Amino acid sequence: MTAANKAAQILLNCERALAVFLLAEAQAMDFIPDNYSFRDFSHSSQALYKEIRSISGPLENDRELGGEIEKIAGLLRQGLLAVK
Repeated sequence: MTAANKAAQILLNCERALAVFLLAEAQAMDFIPDNYSFRDFSHSSQALYKEIRSISGPLENDRELGGEIEKIAGLLRQGLLAVK
């Protein structure tokens, strides 16, 4: 495996890891205590939450997330989930 191929694989793995993190962040935001509000989060966090939830609904039961992770990773790769 060449260095370029290895770097490309590392980048793909990083995109997937970030996608998993974003799913976890959205899930955590679903558990906001009653004394907090969604508006307490930054505009960037609110926008990311809405984007992630448009792809992947809240986890209420076990389910396969591979397809959703790949969709989110693809959006990251295309620069469509960049925080502005």
